[in-house]
Amino acid sequence: MSRFVALLAFLVAAPLASAQSADTPLEEGARALVFGVNGFDLNPLDGGSLGLKWHRSEERAVRLGVTVAAQAQAVLGNDQNAQVLSASATLMPLRYRRSRTPIYLYTGIGPTGQIGFRRVAGENRPSETSTMVGAGLAGVVGVEWIVAEAIGITGEYGQEVMLEGEFFADERVRLSVRPRGVRLGLAVYF
Repeated sequence: MSRFVALLAFLVAAPLASAQSADTPLEEGARALVFGVNGFDLNPLDGGSLGLKWHRSEERAVRLGVTVAAQAQAVLGNDQNAQVLSASATLMPLRYRRSRTPIYLYTGIGPTGQIGFRRVAGENRPSETSTMVGAGLAGVVGVEWIVAEAIGITGEYGQEVMLEGEFFADERVRLSVRPRGVRLGLAVYF
């Protein structure tokens, strides 16, 4: 819920900022290097992303991104903890809504894949490591605020549907629907 509140605050605060010119880098042929911070919900940040974005028009773009995340988790019911390191890649066509202001709403949906490693350790047990792989679809809704001629600040919230496999002694495959969380970012156009 706090992730939604953070995105809502960004959506409300952005239009209240000082007026700027309507010049926009969102045009056919524009490219951007996109940096992002994952898990922005006032808890410790858990990863970051790097991507490239190509605009096919003012209203359409394609983004290819790679995300790396690390988390520490407590295992309920015993004295164990888990450390997770994961990497994912997403190819996402984006649709921008035309705007008379420097703030653009966008949506996107596209394929995603991930690989991860989980290490579980406890006081009275040897550590165990498993490998996780997954493939699915990710969707986002977000805003991009063009703050300068070649700089955009982004905020988005996403969900994903993932078919995942975790391979260890008890191999299992599951279908999960989970939030991608709030991601704040910076787009540098060139």
